[in-house]
Amino acid sequence: MKLLLLFAFLSVALATDGVPPLQYQLHIPDKCEDVLAIKVCDSLRKTATALKLKSDEVKNAVVDAYQKGLATTTEIANAAEDFLVNKVMTKKCEDFTSADNCQKLRDMAAKAKVEASKVKAYVLKQVAVLKTKTCEDFIMSVDKCTKLRDLATKVKVKGEEFKVMVLAALQEAQQKGTDKVKEVYNNIKNYIVSTRCEDMFNPDLCAAMRKYAAKTKVALPKILETSFEVLKKGVSVGKAMVEKVFDIVDYFYDCEDVFDKGSCDRLRNWAATFKIKADEFEVAVRKYVRIAVEKATSFYKTLKDFIKEKFYCRIWPSSNKCQISDADVIAMIAEDDMGTKVEAWKQKILDILNKRFPGLDQKVREHIKTIIEKSKSFWQLMRNFAKEIKNQGQQVSQKIREALRKLMVEIATM
Repeated sequence: MKLLLLFAFLSVALATDGVPPLQYQLHIPDKCEDVLAIKVCDSLRKTATALKLKSDEVKNAVVDAYQKGLATTTEIANAAEDFLVNKVMTKKCEDFTSADNCQKLRDMAAKAKVEASKVKAYVLKQVAVLKTKTCEDFIMSVDKCTKLRDLATKVKVKGEEFKVMVLAALQEAQQKGTDKVKEVYNNIKNYIVSTRCEDMFNPDLCAAMRKYAAKTKVALPKILETSFEVLKKGVSVGKAMVEKVFDIVDYFYDCEDVFDKGSCDRLRNWAATFKIKADEFEVAVRKYVRIAVEKATSFYKTLKDFIKEKFYCRIWPSSNKCQISDADVIAMIAEDDMGTKVEAWKQKILDILNKRFPGLDQKVREHIKTIIEKSKSFWQLMRNFAKEIKNQGQQVSQKIREALRKLMVEIATM
């Protein structure tokens, strides 16, 4: 009998041993901070606000993750974020941000090869990021973000539109193993090249660039791409920007792009008759393109007048007709470019090359130095740079073309 009572007692004890007392049951958190750090909870509340949810949903999200047995901060925070996103799955991206931003986020999902059934959740999660994060959260450098943001602002890209560029750049950098800051700059450049000029700049500036493009047959996107490089160097949007863009693009077209070959041959022969050097003539063509763009004058007639005046002033330099004028200024610029102080400007270019491009590949550096040494005038130097950039053959590497582009911008904006 005693044996039976002992067995019954042990059975009850063993049966109840696995059930914890009530006071040891899982404690339900009263607030987010009972589980996560204040900073993490603040971030989740920002996400809730961005998705137009009440702050109480943050507690519900954390409790849900906690009850699932998740233990680490990262696991709980990620699960809570997913919980908040699931709460708005009945809504669409356009309820939170612009249609254009939404399309770009969907494009990101496609590049990331997100499954079709998960695209909406992916996009809404990115919307929360747009609303709660800044450039500095990703780039980790206030200085770099300030420069990127200032450049984007110059072309009227602000707020969430800029953040989408940053998010897309981060994705590109991760997929290609490239620098994320460089990818943001690429996205801004692509925006400038593909956007209507008037949506970024003053209509008067765009009109000047369009006229220049029409007269020189340089495609407007190429001119806009050059404007990106100039703006990136810190030049403000305005007439100075346009002038510096033209200072670079001038070396990429020929007289035959402005007139037909017969007209250019006649002008060159006529200039040669008056002992105007070939380089001087080419410089004059470009200077008078600027005048024609600004004043809407007859370019061919103006250039002929320059040739006549140039010859006239060589014979009668004291004439009133030969006082400082547009033609004289252009002639002086041309003469200065044609060879005076050659060693001085060559050294100046070499100084720029050494100071601004310290990490340049040695072969590329030597190639550029050779071009500088062989050029007999500043005009020839810049034209030679332009020819190398335009040369898509194997004899000129992409590294050389890229270095020359940057060097031309440095020279134009110094």
